[in-house]
Amino acid sequence: MQDTVIEQQTTERGGRFVRAPVPTVEGEGRFKELVYYASRDSSARFAETVKNSIYKGVQDQGISFSDLLQVYVWLQSDIPNNDSQLQALFSGAQAAPAQAALARAARLATRAGVQSLPAYLIMVDGQVSSIVDATSVPGGSLITVREEVLSRVNKLYKR
Repeated sequence: MQDTVIEQQTTERGGRFVRAPVPTVEGEGRFKELVYYASRDSSARFAETVKNSIYKGVQDQGISFSDLLQVYVWLQSDIPNNDSQLQALFSGAQAAPAQAALARAARLATRAGVQSLPAYLIMVDGQVSSIVDATSVPGGSLITVREEVLSRVNKLYKR
């Protein structure tokens, strides 16, 4: 919901909202992130289904997804009847483009100085204009983070 509101208001103003997940725990596998990046090469609808399923597995079920097989088994059970798409998805998750997309996201977050997640990088002409995360807003709640992101996006489009 948090990202949906930000994405909607950003795109309504002519901007672009890009999700760029990175592993959150040192040493944690990067398998769910690779699957997400590979899903973006499918239809937008399937990518959204995969994203929502992975979020559900992590947030609602507490699954850590320590390897690709766990992600595959979860998706197979949560979004059944997609075997042909899942086969292609998992081939893509092991291919260079998904690996490169994850590496770019991690590099961008590191170079921008992201301190906590979720973090929102507001970019102008390919450069980070500002970062909004729980450490950069008073109170640090998801609501205050969302409101700050929306405020900064609105200021950019008023110029």
